[in-house]
Amino acid sequence: MSGSVVENKPIKIGVVGAGHMGQYHINLLSKILPENHIFIYDQDSERSKLMAETYQAVSCPVLEECLSAVDAVIIAVPTYLHYEYAMKAMKAGCHVLVEKPISNDLKCAQEMMAYAEENNLILHIGHIERFNGAVQAMRDIVDKPYYFQAQRIGSVSRIQDVGVVLDLMIHDIDIILSFVDSPVREVVAYGESIITDFEDYALATLYFENGTVATLTASRVSSHKARTMFVSQEKIYIQLDYSTNDLVVYKNQYTEYTVSQSQITYKEENIVDRVVVHKDNPLKLELEYFIDEISGNLGASKYKNILWDSHSNLYTMEIAFRILKEIERSGKRS
Repeated sequence: MSGSVVENKPIKIGVVGAGHMGQYHINLLSKILPENHIFIYDQDSERSKLMAETYQAVSCPVLEECLSAVDAVIIAVPTYLHYEYAMKAMKAGCHVLVEKPISNDLKCAQEMMAYAEENNLILHIGHIERFNGAVQAMRDIVDKPYYFQAQRIGSVSRIQDVGVVLDLMIHDIDIILSFVDSPVREVVAYGESIITDFEDYALATLYFENGTVATLTASRVSSHKARTMFVSQEKIYIQLDYSTNDLVVYKNQYTEYTVSQSQITYKEENIVDRVVVHKDNPLKLELEYFIDEISGNLGASKYKNILWDSHSNLYTMEIAFRILKEIERSGKRS
């Protein structure tokens, strides 16, 4: 297929990998696209046939059949296969949405991005939190932040071919970088291998050239699940819960002091705003964005707070690998 913008006709999309994440994509695409406009390839041909029958899609016995039939491809295979399948798809002229992380190798990520740009192809990375309604609402509030605290913890992940930096922390790296208009000056990080051969717990601090600081925690060794971010800026403290799409803003109004013979006490008065957030399925919105992107229809107002460009995607990867390098340098324990 041609890599040009697809106009005035229904898009045909291939899904490569019909496992856990691939099925999510197929299910949502079946609600967006007409019947038989989804083409599925999986190394397990029986799995591919089952998904096709369930979602009124087309099962492809070989990858090349899928690539020749579609305008774009979603890559939902293990991370170490992202480069191989994404490059095959782009060389066949297909636009690509690849699940995060784009690759487990920074040079491969850079090569993929360069190939897409040189051949006028869209290479979209599955940073799904950019499509979280609370994150989009926060873009109307955050202005000159000076501190971020992000926490993303839970139990053992189904993804174990990369560590928590590329599996979990990368979401918060991506969001924080999109809010701070400044390069990262220094990275301090530490991690431990507990369950897998990769870091299962990681703590990182990012120091930006403009003075902003961000601390990030990621873990897959906890029975408690949390997906939160806190942002501090002048007179405002913002609390974001990714899991519930809740956004709370604390506005410091004034501090009142009381002086007695024994002590000085004070009380701090705050106004608490619970921001109304449009709660839609982030993956569904991301798929709609990808389809509109390859159709040349990104003028829709629903995308006004979604910031997207290849440089920011690559910078997210570069910072993630700086964190991994620092973990290795500081002596990851196992």
